Amino acid sequence: MKTYAQVRRGGIVLKVLMLSAAAGLAACSQGPVDVAVEQLNGGCYALQAQQAGLYLASRDLPLQERYAFHEADPQKAGHFRFTMTQAGVFQLTDRDGALLGSHVPFLEIALKEPSDKALWEVEKKTGGYELRNRATHALLRHTFREGEELREKTVIYESGFSLIPQDDCTE
Repeated sequence: MKTYAQVRRGGIVLKVLMLSAAAGLAACSQGPVDVAVEQLNGGCYALQAQQAGLYLASRDLPLQERYAFHEADPQKAGHFRFTMTQAGVFQLTDRDGALLGSHVPFLEIALKEPSDKALWEVEKKTGGYELRNRATHALLRHTFREGEELREKTVIYESGFSLIPQDDCTE
């Protein structure tokens, strides 16, 4: 007959083995990175909201520079150099050398130093791309209202973006 300590030790070993197997399966389920995503590395792009057609651009606000989808002209939009830090994960650097980042969901800011807040997981979707912030785990999204009357306007959230090639990003 086994002692309580032997049974407990055996249970702990079994739990460790199960957790290790689950971690291995999770790593395998992520699958390979889409070739279209890999090809973004080193490219320069403006991010365009697919439904509204507006581009992500900087807004100088008190205390911190922020980004929002408010620009209709792609030349006035933010142009970002995509630099892959690991498979499918990118830093996006604007023409001023600031990093697109987020420290709370759905609020994009300019960061001066690399961190998880400035890392974006990029995934190819039908007709465009989705970007998920590593620190907040939230999708980059554009929110707008649609409709004639104020009380009848519908709030639309879109997280699919077109990446429009540009040629004036900083190295």
